[in-house]
Amino acid sequence: MTNDNASRNLASYVPGLVSVIMIFLDGEPFIDEAIGSVIEQRYPHWELLLVDDGSRDGSTGTAQRFAAEQQGRIHYLEHSGHENCGMSASRNLGLRHARGEFVVFLDADDIWLPENLKRQVAVMRGEPHAALVYGPLHFWYGWTGDPADAGRDFVCPMGGEYGKLIPPPRMLLRQLQERDGLPAHGSALIRRAVIDEVGGPEDEFCGLYEDEVFFTKIALSKPVYVTRESDHLYRQHPDSCCARAAVTGEYDFNPAVPNRSRERYLRWLAGYLDAIGDSHPEIRRALARELSPYDHPRLAAVRRAARRWRASAWQRVLQAARLLLPSPVWRVLASAVRSARTS
Repeated sequence: MTNDNASRNLASYVPGLVSVIMIFLDGEPFIDEAIGSVIEQRYPHWELLLVDDGSRDGSTGTAQRFAAEQQGRIHYLEHSGHENCGMSASRNLGLRHARGEFVVFLDADDIWLPENLKRQVAVMRGEPHAALVYGPLHFWYGWTGDPADAGRDFVCPMGGEYGKLIPPPRMLLRQLQERDGLPAHGSALIRRAVIDEVGGPEDEFCGLYEDEVFFTKIALSKPVYVTRESDHLYRQHPDSCCARAAVTGEYDFNPAVPNRSRERYLRWLAGYLDAIGDSHPEIRRALARELSPYDHPRLAAVRRAARRWRASAWQRVLQAARLLLPSPVWRVLASAVRSARTS
């Protein structure tokens, strides 16, 4: 397991400085806008580390140009030989060079609204026990300028637990049960001391779930703070890592359908709990439920088929009832069925 702590001690980190780590691989379409959203922050104390994961397009030149224009504040980094090493290894490269008291990972296809860092640093100052602060995730389709795409934008609720310190491991438990408790990279401002304690991203996770693995290590044992504001715009486009994985079948966004990437994360979590000697019975129970479809695939397939049959059967019953029963009676029956199916 990765524990990629920096060699210097915490006293050498610059108080109040936010180290923004932006990894990229062929990020030419959006990286200019992402960097611009950092430069336009109303919180002035930041540094930007641009970590090139082996790009072959114009994003390398764009990053080098910004680093040359703002020397000492924007830095260009790459792996030896301009190698492609994966997301986690690239984030860890940025961490080894980061000097800030706080760290945040902003992906090269996302942007921040101008108040983002100012709000988050203020929360961290007011909540000294918070390991990280994040807002609900804004899924951003409207970047295209098409009103139809803008109508698809939505904000993930994160359980509605806003404006307070949330003890561990509540948000991790919600992530396992509801899949919306933990932040995405770009949404979370993290204390560097916490990263040095729990370890950085796990190098073995090069793509899918690398963010969830990292935030799991923090949320398992540290309190977190969730704001109401959503100042991170999570761009939705067909060339993103998740979108490509959905097309290839590597990842399925339907929670009812098992997928191997999620199984790998769940089994990593089981091993991690064993390695650190942490019982957390509520996490163990949730983990067992989530792993059940992988441990017992035939039983899971039967259950999925039964759910589909029940849904289809109820649909046929309601269609017949609508034809045969008076409208008020049909509405009562339909409401009762919906309540029974969601309870």
